[in-house]
Amino acid sequence: MNLALVTSYIIAAMLIMSIVMMNLRMSSSSAELTLTQLTRERVVAVAEMLNDDIPNIGYNVYSKTDETLTYANSHRITFYRNIENDETREPERIT
Repeated sequence: MNLALVTSYIIAAMLIMSIVMMNLRMSSSSAELTLTQLTRERVVAVAEMLNDDIPNIGYNVYSKTDETLTYANSHRITFYRNIENDETREPERIT
């Protein structure tokens, strides 16, 4: 066989292998970045909920709510609040 032909096949195989490895690394990095971004978005959503709900536990514009906390455990709390400026509206239940 011709030495130049064998050398070109070896170089082509090395180039293809390097391209495949780079593609695998990019795919892995992309998946990791996507998961990190999703986690950050969920943390922001939970933080916004806590910043809005926790200060308003038991708050009622017109009178005191009957029960401040109706249920609480390590994963969930339930309470009533009424922050609307409407006398006819009942306090809403937040879980």
